[in-house]
Amino acid sequence: MGAQAMNRSNVLRWALILLAAGLWLAGAIPAWQLWQSHEAQLQSLAQQRQSMQAARQQVLALQAKAPMAALEAQSQIVALTQQHLGTAPKSNPDQSLSLALQNVDPATLSQLWTDIRQQTSASVTRADLTLGPQGWTGTLVMQLAKLP
Repeated sequence: MGAQAMNRSNVLRWALILLAAGLWLAGAIPAWQLWQSHEAQLQSLAQQRQSMQAARQQVLALQAKAPMAALEAQSQIVALTQQHLGTAPKSNPDQSLSLALQNVDPATLSQLWTDIRQQTSASVTRADLTLGPQGWTGTLVMQLAKLP
């Protein structure tokens, strides 16, 4: 009977050792994989952080810029649209400007809007545009920034 008890004890001991080893491996493998990928994740997070800091700097720069008087902003928009498109926007009674577009190249429209946004703080309130084979056609309505 002593040998039989010893066999059971050994079997139980080995079962516990195998169970502990299995649990250790079940935890160690995911931890090892996480350890292997952490460097790439840290680099990705660092890039995202740099991108967010650059965007923050742009926002702060735009916020720090004093808005133009409506007449000055309107004349600046007219000059920019004539420079980029060779046409001028129509002034509306509510201090907004309507710009009719006819087959405008997407890159040209993008550059125009970037220049307007950076130089005048105007915003687009309505865009009725369609993209055709020769470019954008439709109407943009821009609202001038109001002075406090």
